[in-house]
Amino acid sequence: MAGYKPSVISLTKRQGHTFGFYLRVEHGEEGHLIRCLEMGGPAELAGMKDGGRILRVNGTFVDELSHSEVVDMVRNSGPTVTFHILDEASYVQAKAQEVNLSNPQSTPVANGVSKQDLKPKLCYLVKSSSGYGFSLRSEKSEPGLFMTEVMQGSVADRAGVNVKDRLLEVNGESVEGATHEQVVEKIKLSGGSIMFLLVDEETDRQYQNKKIGAWLATAKHLPHQPRITDITKGPDGYGFLLKEDVNQKFHFLKDIDRGSPAERAGVKEMDRLVAVDGKEVEECNHGQVVDMIRQSGNKCCLLVVDKATDQMYKQGKVSPMLFLEETAGDSSSPPSYTEALNLPAPCAAIHTCSGEGGGAQA
Repeated sequence: MAGYKPSVISLTKRQGHTFGFYLRVEHGEEGHLIRCLEMGGPAELAGMKDGGRILRVNGTFVDELSHSEVVDMVRNSGPTVTFHILDEASYVQAKAQEVNLSNPQSTPVANGVSKQDLKPKLCYLVKSSSGYGFSLRSEKSEPGLFMTEVMQGSVADRAGVNVKDRLLEVNGESVEGATHEQVVEKIKLSGGSIMFLLVDEETDRQYQNKKIGAWLATAKHLPHQPRITDITKGPDGYGFLLKEDVNQKFHFLKDIDRGSPAERAGVKEMDRLVAVDGKEVEECNHGQVVDMIRQSGNKCCLLVVDKATDQMYKQGKVSPMLFLEETAGDSSSPPSYTEALNLPAPCAAIHTCSGEGGGAQA
């Protein structure tokens, strides 16, 4: 597809929200059109333009599929979906020249930021006898609170905190607009550990005038990480029992059989199950999770967290799914073919759009 390079945009929406655009087919127009961009929505912030044509959804070429098929693909992608998009003028010209649009050439973008660009970062600090090892400053000429005097070898230094990092969240709560005194008090009340969402100078400029949250952050600095376990069923099954905490809708793996596929895959007693084959299970009941595992056939991929990791992520009010998304983004496969995670879609995610042709809100 010489001369035509679609952009690859990965969008993530919050539960109960949309991606902020309508997917349309229109009489007299070819392709799947982007219309009705919501101002400030994920799609607009990511750089989608009115009239752009969606060529691929999660790596699958859709230009020759029906509107309903594409809508279903978006719906079934859940809160994260990856699009290959060609601008309107290039698409019309390519069609006129009978160019093969199924040949991907692309520049990956995630919620408006290219994959090569920097991300906000989550940093988890556990207080030592000498404290955390940083100070906070604020300046009248510059909004926000900034890290200063990060002592070399201190808790903050080892956690990934750098001088001039701007503080966005403390334990999952925004501190933008808070006073220096309010933030210091919040840190004191946190006890012996704390989770920060920080952004350095370059990344801050990159996200200028855009909403920044933990859903965009890198988790690579965190000391405890979830585990991805691929388990192949043996003659006696996987070798674990599933236990549900009914009050919190959490699912735990227990009674791990010695020498079983689960033990060999690294599953530990009372690991919390976060996802099955990339699908988050927190909102599922026990029977639904059991069915998900059964439907995996003879092999399933589980995302699990031990107690320390679970508590750390909960303190930051961030899902361990962030780790899985980041791991998927670092896949060794070509970026243009890296599929978005197939997470369960929120109810009523797509609505009919009236007008000439057909459309659905994404």
